[in-house]
Amino acid sequence: MSHHFDSPTGREDPRINLCDLFVFAGEVGSTVLIMTVNPDAGLSSPTTLRPDALYEFKIDLDGDAREDLAIRFVVESPEGGPQRVRVLRAAGEPARTGSDGAPLGAGGAGEAIALAGGGRAWFGLASDPFRGNGPALRAFFKAIDEGRFDATPFDRQVDVFAGRNVTALVAELPSNTLAAPTIGVWSEVSLYGHAPQRRVARAAWPLIKHVLVRDEHARAHLDEDPPSSDPATARAAAIANVATVTRLAGTTADPDAYARRVASIVLPDILPYRPASVASFGFAGINGRALGDAALDVVFTLVANRPLAGTVPADPAANARPFPYLAAPSTLAGDAKPLRAPLR
Repeated sequence: MSHHFDSPTGREDPRINLCDLFVFAGEVGSTVLIMTVNPDAGLSSPTTLRPDALYEFKIDLDGDAREDLAIRFVVESPEGGPQRVRVLRAAGEPARTGSDGAPLGAGGAGEAIALAGGGRAWFGLASDPFRGNGPALRAFFKAIDEGRFDATPFDRQVDVFAGRNVTALVAELPSNTLAAPTIGVWSEVSLYGHAPQRRVARAAWPLIKHVLVRDEHARAHLDEDPPSSDPATARAAAIANVATVTRLAGTTADPDAYARRVASIVLPDILPYRPASVASFGFAGINGRALGDAALDVVFTLVANRPLAGTVPADPAANARPFPYLAAPSTLAGDAKPLRAPLR
């Protein structure tokens, strides 16, 4: 779910600002989970992780919108030193809260960390895999807020994230350890240690908080509450937003009914995936999310009920890189201007 600069906590500290979640098949029967933080890392954001933050991949194995498994990254190093992480696994009720778990491995930034029981982990600076037409997004919703539907901003292909970097966390797990034909995945960041543990960010669907659910109150719930609460806290806002867009677009005879269908697809905010299968966040269906998927185009087409595209095509090699699967940090970032305003 790509939502750079979207929460007050994330704006205050980009190290805990979740940007995107990717879920796809890795090498030799594995499933890869990638989350990114620090939008515009090295310019308007740091490049490191926050020492008192817990970074987690949450996995639902039985379809009840509650985590049955958590893969946790715990930062070991103090503020300012070379960073290392411990990777932990928690199952059952302990996966839902806390910072403990069975140790899987440990290592420093940029290292391939071998995990007990199979698999690998990694964290460090990487090129931002998200491709997004920020100007089109802003112009489109400015028109919607003025009571107009205007698709012309998408006529010009723009990728404002080209040449920018993020901090990424990667977990590659043997698919047979996930023990379910379909899993549900989300990423989560919480603060702990100095006070009771507090969830500050949660992400699964790309752009859910900038395109599908635009109400500020509902967006806060999508960050701070568990996914199981999403239908109660965000459904009304999603329906109202999608109904408004499709009514102005004239793309359905019953905007409210269409909006209810969309809300039932995107909430709770969990990304479904069939382990070890070919991932695709696309028009034919949602099965994880590959690094090269045109997420912005898919989400905008869903919200408007008509094709809307304009994102610069992905690098053909985006889904064929070796572990950790991400492109190396961009050297163009040194010439780019820092991102100072919300883009989603």
